[in-house]
Formats: sequence, C-alpha cells, structure tokens
Amino acid sequence: MNDNIALSSAIAQSKEVVIVFVFDSNILGKLKNKNDRRITFIYESLLELDQDLREKGSALVVLQGDPKIEIPQFSKRIKANAIFVNRDYEPYAKKRDKAVQNTCKKLGIVFNDYKDHVIFEGNELLNQSGKPYKVFTPYKNKWLVELNKTHYQNHKPNLKGLSSIKKLRGELSDWSFNTIGFNSVKLWLKPGQSAAENQLKQFLPHLNTYDKYRDYPFITNGTSHLSVHLRFGTLSIRSLVRVALNSTNSGAKTWLSELIWRDFYQMILDQFPHVVK
Repeated sequence: MNDNIALSSAIAQSKEVVIVFVFDSNILGKLKNKNDRRITFIYESLLELDQDLREKGSALVVLQGDPKIEIPQFSKRIKANAIFVNRDYEPYAKKRDKAVQNTCKKLGIVFNDYKDHVIFEGNELLNQSGKPYKVFTPYKNKWLVELNKTHYQNHKPNLKGLSSIKKLRGELSDWSFNTIGFNSVKLWLKPGQSAAENQLKQFLPHLNTYDKYRDYPFITNGTSHLSVHLRFGTLSIRSLVRVALNSTNSGAKTWLSELIWRDFYQMILDQFPHVVK
C-alpha cells in the first residue's frame, strides 16, 4: 500500500474507494498441492493488509471465483463507476483483464489500468529495428539510458478516501483457508508489507557485498530474499530501484542489474507469450 500506482490514482480521482482481492478459481483450481506455500504467503499478506485497513476504518473485500464474473458483478452491486488495477503481463492475466474490461464497458464502468509491476513495460524499450529485445545486455543498456526519476518516484496513496467498514459490512465474507480449499503451511520468509520492509532493512548493510556472495545460498544475507515480495506486490519495484541507485558500490550495481533482468523477463512474457508453453 505504501507505493501503489493504481491505488494512489483511485484515491486521487474518486470520492470513495473499496479495495478488493479475488482468489481466482481458474488459478486455484489448477493447483493440486493443497499445501502450496504461495497461497499461504498471499493469504497471510492479505490478513495483514486487512488489519491495516481496519485500523484506518476500512476493510479488505475478498471474493472467490472467476474474476471475469466476480469483479463486474461486485462493481455493479456497489454501484462503482470505475475500476483501478495494475497491469499483469502473463498471458492468462492479460486475457482475463481484457475480458473484465470489456464487461465493464458494457456496464458503463470505466476500467483504468496502470504500469506498476515493472519500470519499463514490454513495448517501451525497443531495438533499432523497432522490435523487442531478445538479448539481455543490449536491453539493459537501453534500460539504463532511458531511466529517469519519474520511472521510480514513490506513489504513496492518501488513505483517507477509503470506504468505511460500516458501508462495507454486507460485502465482508469469510475467507478462511477452508473456504478457499487450501491448508496453511509454515513459511521460511514472512509474508506481508511490514515483513518486506524489514527484510529490505536487514539486507541493506550487506548490499555492498551482493556481487561477491549472491551465488552462495548458505550465506544468510548474500541475497535480498525479496523476489517473492516483488512477485506478489508486498513491495514495489520502484522502492528497490531507489535503494540501488542511492549506492555506487559494485554490489548495488549488480543488484540493480538483477532488477533490470526482472523487467527483461516480464518483457519476454508480454511480447513473446509462447514462452510459457
């Protein structure tokens, strides 16, 4: 919540905002392992988010089912006039979000989507032929040349515009592990925004040696252990780029290169979707 473009934009443009998460049945239905650690990570991160929202007088609305159905139905039910989301670049997610957008258009609901998950999207950095890069090094060089402060500025939302828990009461349902059909498992890394921020603080004193120790998993702070937080949105990519750019040592430069590699991977997913097959 501390650096989220869709949420920041929603609050800036709306009188009242409801934060919603959907447990996507199309994704969950394909997970045969009911002890999937990813689900526990997401679930416990949502618990923390809900607690944070309740402390601010609001709450998290959690739905379960097909987002193509659940999001438009919920939006219509609460008489929302706009939806704000951050873009996802996986092929399934792109088709899902496009379907939601089309349904919302029929309902007269404005669909706003934003770049938040990456610094540069797939079509922003192109080679001299006007095509996406397929090799990392030239992509990285272009990334560094094109980067400016607007790409990694903080988008911290003003949370005063959130809908009150009193108004949301009828929409707050049980979303226990039993409800979503998975089991809670013990995690090595703590989930949630506060854990992500603490992990980053713990890593900072070791950033200058990242280039030396990142290939040795037995070294506790050889790497940042923040990949899962980036993956599930409990920490923004912009916050990490800001940290990397604030240091000039070789460890920070290598770490920034890894963050650029993450953008490169997302670009490949977006521009060459066949790679997931």
